Amino acid sequence: MTEGSDPHVLYRFYAADGSLLYVGISRQLAVRWDTHARDSEWVPLAVRATLEHFGSKEAALAAELTAIRTEKPQWNKRDVPSLGQVGQTRRPAARDESLGLSPTDVAKLMGVSAMTVRRWEGRGLLDPTWRLPSGYRRYGQAEVEAFKRRWDVGDVDDAG
Repeated sequence: MTEGSDPHVLYRFYAADGSLLYVGISRQLAVRWDTHARDSEWVPLAVRATLEHFGSKEAALAAELTAIRTEKPQWNKRDVPSLGQVGQTRRPAARDESLGLSPTDVAKLMGVSAMTVRRWEGRGLLDPTWRLPSGYRRYGQAEVEAFKRRWDVGDVDDAG
């Protein structure tokens, strides 16, 4: 790349079955991927990523838009035509329930933040039922319901 260039990376995440989950660009890949790991529901499904390097943000943005429109990743929200135009949902029609509940799912069910769920885990109050091969925590619906019956969620959250 030439001096004064603005390097960006176009990345694609794929599921085990080879389907494209997400396409994005970033200048700071590690920071962006950490954000995805924290905030994106599709991350536990990702088993492979590919990278394409570009010399400018504009070139990367153009390639990203083309990839989103032609490759139709399952989880992209930005720059995706409205549902009526493409005849498909922006997310998979149904989540695979066998994957269990993510900390974010548990948080939504309980009306708390994902950080609160992590604190409960750290205190030994709510342990993940299992971990995916990627290391992501998963909770069973029955265990979450038992936790809700046992604890006053507001009191647990306020404890620290």
